[in-house]
Amino acid sequence: MGENEYDDQVKEGFTKLQKQMFEAKQVISMEEEAKALKERQMEIASTVLKRLKAIDEAKTMYRQIGRAYVVSTKEDEIKRMEKTISECAADVKKSEEKKKYVMRSLEDAQKNLREMVAARK
Repeated sequence: MGENEYDDQVKEGFTKLQKQMFEAKQVISMEEEAKALKERQMEIASTVLKRLKAIDEAKTMYRQIGRAYVVSTKEDEIKRMEKTISECAADVKKSEEKKKYVMRSLEDAQKNLREMVAARK
């Protein structure tokens, strides 16, 4: 009886580990995609910011909102681009932290399963 219970515990542990690994891989791939998207947005915003700084103050700026265009100042547009860059950088950092957390939790689960198997031997 004791050995059958142990085998059931090991099977249950492996099943949980497989499920956790599958979910972790999904979360990791989703976070990598989000990170790549935010890095791309950050790259675009920094390019726009660089070009905005090169434009003369006397030029009229227009910002597209949907199908409409709104007159804006150079200063406002520079602030908006800097804000976009900082938000994207924060999102990239969050994605990295979440990815590390998921990896750590997966490693802990694997370690616990190894310990359970090693305790039986």
